[in-house]
Amino acid sequence: MKENIDKLIKKYEAGESSLAEEMFLKDHAEEINHSHKPWFKYIQRNKHTAPQQFNTSIWEAIQRRRKNKQRLSIGILSAAASVAILLSVFIINPRKNRLSYQKKEAMLNEALSMFSDYNTTQQQAQNILYEDDMIVIYLEQE
Repeated sequence: MKENIDKLIKKYEAGESSLAEEMFLKDHAEEINHSHKPWFKYIQRNKHTAPQQFNTSIWEAIQRRRKNKQRLSIGILSAAASVAILLSVFIINPRKNRLSYQKKEAMLNEALSMFSDYNTTQQQAQNILYEDDMIVIYLEQE
């Protein structure tokens, strides 16, 4: 047994011992007559066990942090998307492409001049009886 413990101590000093061999040395600290005896006794006396549910509490803490990080990134992405939409609304102004009233009237007159009936109708309808935003009533002269 003593020879076995001496071999394990040599492996321990070289850093080649397994966890089971180290546990064996710690459990048999009283039987060791070596310079490491105080160290193994200290480990044996101050041995602590992990609290119950330790792994689950750590896992839950990791999950909470992950969820908080996801919420933060979703919030940042939402804010960035909102800013992008607002900027696109202000930068791309849909009124830029609208024609003025004079340009519309000129285009309408150009289109109407392509029809021969319009020229004769335009000469006949010179008197406006009533004009509104949507209605224009012409008075025809005979």
